[in-house]
Amino acid sequence: MHRPTTDHWYTVKHLMHYLYGTFDHGIHLYHDSPMSLHTFFDIDWADSKDNFFSTSAYVVYLGRSSISWSSKKQYTIAHSSTEAEYRFVVATTTELTWVCSLLTLNSMLRYLNCP
Repeated sequence: MHRPTTDHWYTVKHLMHYLYGTFDHGIHLYHDSPMSLHTFFDIDWADSKDNFFSTSAYVVYLGRSSISWSSKKQYTIAHSSTEAEYRFVVATTTELTWVCSLLTLNSMLRYLNCP
């Protein structure tokens, strides 16, 4: 920040061009969709034979709109597919709890007429 170079300027221009080109992208929420929260997840147990880490992914839906997602390798080696799935169920449940708290906070703010 203190000594920007021309490489930094080109990166900023590239980022601004990308943002301008994706202005109409976003998360679409449909008014006719039910306000149900559900998720799908999948895990590949020890898919990498180099390090035996499992890869896991989830998508959280509000109605028919995806509002949160993740895909990453687990940091520890699971000894079984059940152990790997259990760890990821815990991580997915944590994400669902956070989303529920956001939705609850949002409804409380609307009830109180907060901006």
